[in-house]
Amino acid sequence: MEICAGHKSEMLCPNSDHMELEKSEVTSFTESFSKYHIPKLKDAWPQVESALQEHGISYTLNLAELYMTVSTTPRTEDPDIIHRAREIIVLLSKTTVPTYVVINILNGYMHHDHIKTGYQEGGLAAIHGIKKERFAKRRTRFLENLKVHKVLCYVFRSSRQMEKGMKG
Repeated sequence: MEICAGHKSEMLCPNSDHMELEKSEVTSFTESFSKYHIPKLKDAWPQVESALQEHGISYTLNLAELYMTVSTTPRTEDPDIIHRAREIIVLLSKTTVPTYVVINILNGYMHHDHIKTGYQEGGLAAIHGIKKERFAKRRTRFLENLKVHKVLCYVFRSSRQMEKGMKG
C-alpha cells in the first residue's frame, strides 16, 4: 500500500499493481424479463443506455431472448456502480418504476428497497405463514386504499390550484 497525495488527510491507496488487477476483472449481471415489459423497456432504454455509458458500464438489451446484461469495463471507475446497475436492471425487469427514478438510483441520488410480499422465495407471506386467501384480501384492501389515496391527493392539489386562481 502507498499513501495517496493531494488529499487533505493522507489515506492509504492500493498500489498500482493492485489497481490493474481490479481493472482487468469483469463483473457482469444478467436479468431476464417478461414480454409484458418490452414496451416499457423500449421507451426507457435510450435514457438508461446514456446513464450507463456515463459510468463506463457495458450493457445489452436483448428483446428477442428477453434479457438484460450489465458489465464493468476498463472505463468503470466507481466500484459500487455495477451493483447499482444490477439493481436498476432488476427494477426494470420486475416493476413499473418510472425511468427517472431508475436513473436517480443509478446515479446514487436515491435509494430503494425491494420487498417481496407474496409467496415467492423470501416473500413476507411465505415467511410468516399467512394463508393465501388472507394475503389476497389484504393485498386487495391495500391496493384499494392506495387508489383512494391517489384520488385524495389529486383533489387536494386541484383545490389548492383553484384557491391560487381565485386569489390571483
